[in-house]
Amino acid sequence: MFTNVGNYGEYTANILEEFKLPANKTHHEWDTIKYNDLPTAMMKVCHDCCVAEGDEKLLEQNPDVIIERYHHILTKGGKVKNHFAPHCDHEGPADGPCRSALYYYQIDEGIDDVGLHFYEWIDEESGIIDQAGGTHDEPKDTFIPTSGDVVTFGNNIPHCPGEFKTDSESPKVRGLFAIFIKYPSKEKPQKVPKNCMSWLKCFS
Repeated sequence: MFTNVGNYGEYTANILEEFKLPANKTHHEWDTIKYNDLPTAMMKVCHDCCVAEGDEKLLEQNPDVIIERYHHILTKGGKVKNHFAPHCDHEGPADGPCRSALYYYQIDEGIDDVGLHFYEWIDEESGIIDQAGGTHDEPKDTFIPTSGDVVTFGNNIPHCPGEFKTDSESPKVRGLFAIFIKYPSKEKPQKVPKNCMSWLKCFS
């Protein structure tokens, strides 16, 4: 369901410098960027994720990449909550088929239910996900990250983060990058109607 790509803690300082959050923000989504235009460290993360699951051909097409950063500061009784239900990433910023990667750049000790839970389809065509009777308590598998870990998974894999809460009075940080490497669109080009000499005139 997923692949633990490895620990990339040695690249954290560099990547955080290249993808700084706007002032007073804890979340940001960058504009879509081509794989070949990524900074070196982030490119390596994307490259290694694809190689880990035999998806190297995707990189040969110089795909679009969408990067989000989340920097959650948690305290006992704090307001930061997980607002995600089990979902697939093609429904999100990628808006279509994608390879997903999560780079957990900081996971402080003392955070409960910090894992990424994975589920299976009951009926994929109808969009019904097996949630163990409607709860998140019994996923099919769970990835438990530590600071620097990178995990990747393919398109249409149902997943959901844990509740990531803490009983600590002092702040705890859950920081990660969500990376979506888009598969090229397979849509066929729109045909120009017969006897139409100008595309713009026919479709404006």
